[in-house]
Amino acid sequence: QPVSASNISSKAGGEEPRPLTKEEICTALWPKKENPEDTLYTFMSRLKSSLKNQSTLQIVNRRGREYVLLDEDATD
Repeated sequence: QPVSASNISSKAGGEEPRPLTKEEICTALWPKKENPEDTLYTFMSRLKSSLKNQSTLQIVNRRGREYVLLDEDATD
């Protein structure tokens, strides 16, 4: 399934969004880059910091292989 906004954001009814693997994110953002994992780690670090300061959204890394976007307000 291709990456889209509908499958990476929190869903109504308490259903958790589908986690995205590192490979899916790298392919979607940097399809021509040979080894994009270092770029991904830098990008995620900066994005997590920005979200923490400006939003109730949170990116969670699961098992070091996938990421999921959660809304902290939705988990209350």
